[in-house]
Amino acid sequence: MLAFDPETKEVTDYGQAIEGETYIEAIEQVGDVIYAGTEPNAKLAKLDPATGAYTEIAMPEGLVANNVDELKLRRDKLFVTAGGSIFVLDPATDTFVDEIKGKIELSDTTLWWVLTGADAINLIADAVKNAGSSPAEIEGWWNQQSQYPGLYANYRFTPDDHNGFPDNELVMSKANSGKDGAFALAPS
Repeated sequence: MLAFDPETKEVTDYGQAIEGETYIEAIEQVGDVIYAGTEPNAKLAKLDPATGAYTEIAMPEGLVANNVDELKLRRDKLFVTAGGSIFVLDPATDTFVDEIKGKIELSDTTLWWVLTGADAINLIADAVKNAGSSPAEIEGWWNQQSQYPGLYANYRFTPDDHNGFPDNELVMSKANSGKDGAFALAPS
């Protein structure tokens, strides 16, 4: 893993996260540490940039996967996608506390649309809780949210842009692939 400091223009080489792992597929900063998901054996490492030391986090028992597809910090939990499941890591203890797996295949977009619905409700509730219930108070609070941590994505608002949705994180679906109201992701 390499780190670039834009102020000093220096590059720091932190070396290989875990011996035998060729690639870092996913990365997410949590406080002062950086989590890295690897390939080809779907391992998880935590880097302390202050010391340069890596700690391997044991993945859930029975996981069969080649790589960690994604790491996302939402609220105070790290969501780790690998092997067709989403595992929930508590960064305070570095232990997995839950697994999200069920009838909906995770390559399906239905799950993500459910999460955006929950995000919409939370955005309104948090605005009312923090600013008040009038439309002007809600809008004013939203305009201050440059990185609102939703379940699906981080949402951004400004006085000139009330879309909120991170357009650069959109994915395309295959046309006519709908089955049970869901669509398969288009090839990238």
